[in-house]
Amino acid sequence: MKVFESLDALQAAVGTKVAVTDWLPMTQERVNRFAVATDDHQWVHVDTKGQPKPACVVELPLRYVV
Repeated sequence: MKVFESLDALQAAVGTKVAVTDWLPMTQERVNRFAVATDDHQWVHVDTKGQPKPACVVELPLRYVV
């Protein structure tokens, strides 16, 4: 872990990569465990049976996803 000894050292790091980690796979099991830990069981996160999506959700071809 990077420790900044002063505000000047922190300011000097602006625009640089600090504490970059590897990506974690986002599995349904991980989402389910998070729902249990936070007591947030909204269907949009934990229902894998295909509940209707809210109107604000848009599916894009993969080439448009950043």
